[in-house]
Amino acid sequence: MAIWVKQAIPIIIKGQSKTLKDVKQLEKGLAILEEKNAILKRAAILLAKKYSVMWDFPLVNQFLT
Repeated sequence: MAIWVKQAIPIIIKGQSKTLKDVKQLEKGLAILEEKNAILKRAAILLAKKYSVMWDFPLVNQFLT
């Protein structure tokens, strides 16, 4: 069976019809969003460490060590 035929065959996911091509695009988008989320988490930790030391937030400091 040709690749383009496989990509066009509908797949039912949670009651919605999707093609293999749609699923692959959604997976790529999800991977990008997960990577961005990881970057933002690291940035938040770095900022929290920087400002907790400057302003001495003992409650925050205990979670950052």
